[in-house]
Amino acid sequence: MQSHEKLEYTDIIFLRKADQKSLVIRLYSHYTCILGDSGIGKSCFFDTIAENAVTQEIEIRSQYPLVPTTAATLETVLEVEDRRIIMIDEANVFSQQGQMMHKINRSKHLFLCIGRSSNCNGDYPLQGIYELFFDENDWFRIQHVFDLNVTNVFQKNMAILTEAAENRSEHELLGKYFQNVQSARGRNNIQSKLLNKTERIVFADLGNIGRAYQLLKKRVMDHPAIYFYDYQSFEQLLYHAPVLEKLHTIQNGSVFDAVTVEAFYESILEKETANSEELAYKHGKPLATGYLTALPEKLFQSEIGSGILKALQCDIDPKNTPSS
Repeated sequence: MQSHEKLEYTDIIFLRKADQKSLVIRLYSHYTCILGDSGIGKSCFFDTIAENAVTQEIEIRSQYPLVPTTAATLETVLEVEDRRIIMIDEANVFSQQGQMMHKINRSKHLFLCIGRSSNCNGDYPLQGIYELFFDENDWFRIQHVFDLNVTNVFQKNMAILTEAAENRSEHELLGKYFQNVQSARGRNNIQSKLLNKTERIVFADLGNIGRAYQLLKKRVMDHPAIYFYDYQSFEQLLYHAPVLEKLHTIQNGSVFDAVTVEAFYESILEKETANSEELAYKHGKPLATGYLTALPEKLFQSEIGSGILKALQCDIDPKNTPSS
């Protein structure tokens, strides 16, 4: 079970008026993706929603207006002042270059991207990648994609692979407590480190995993003893650490104001710790001394860090370990 249930989200509910069949898509980030192989109904879904302004066959309930958009109309919709959910072919978003891509990333709008293949090409969180199917009533069914064996239960002697470079972020912190910690030196290098099919747990930013998802899925499906730790990012882990409790402010903005869930936590963590000499956090820089000298309970006694703390305490029932 992923710990994304308490993250900020907004729902789109599609209700077919003729028979009250419904479909719910939950958005957690700036980008959300609907994947699937050819013939499963993605094009039909896009066309059905695009034509609904005329047919009025479907009631759409959403906090923000849903706007089906083409490559030709995208730039015009981006200029709309109030937030919209822009539904568009994935290729029409991520084929953009230069200033246009910058404008899309910086936009206040949310993007529901309909993939034309089973490949991910955007900065999606794992919980924001879906597969779409037809059901027996000629309606649509949606489900989350394979979740990469996400878990927060692992053993202290288990091999650990981190997305971060050596002596940075999670590699630096976990290396203080665990013996077998290896660095992938970046999200796109993780899959090559998993070709050696040994049991391990991977600490990667699931809040921005989209572009690497397909190859990571293949690695895990080829070897089910590979697991991914249940967090959105290393910054989320630190943000919820008890050692930072007194630094938290009431208002931290919205995850929808950032391009990814990872970027959201990075931003609020840097802002809230900026005036603390011992706990100031800067992405890509060595950790401040406060993190390296804090007791494990002050770092990991939270919903996000609980799996790490249990592994350190060896307080794990062998029947519940991933390798069982």
